[in-house]
Amino acid sequence: MLCYQKNPVTFINIFDGFLLITVSEGMTMTLLESMNIGLPCIVTNLGGNTEVCAHEQTGFVLGTHNLAQQTKAVGSLANSPAKTKAFSEAVVAVFNEKFTQQQMNQQYQRCYTSAFKK
Repeated sequence: MLCYQKNPVTFINIFDGFLLITVSEGMTMTLLESMNIGLPCIVTNLGGNTEVCAHEQTGFVLGTHNLAQQTKAVGSLANSPAKTKAFSEAVVAVFNEKFTQQQMNQQYQRCYTSAFKK
């Protein structure tokens, strides 16, 4: 059994895609970590998932409780290396544009500056 991992990328790196099928979600670091290494994402349309992933651009954003749709998305990635590669490139571009440490620091700074502006 695995517990907390200081460097989860070691494990995430062995996957071809990232599957996050939940019925309740905020913003998960594992999604961002997966994007950082270029894993196409299959996520449910909840919480921060929809702010991070774009359907048919970085992977698939799906409804909850729809096993047929979820299975089809996994099969689509498994059977289409070209689609997987395109999603992988797109997901890295989105991560680099919005979610690097520098980008996140700038966003926090803008929020704080706006909140405490006189």
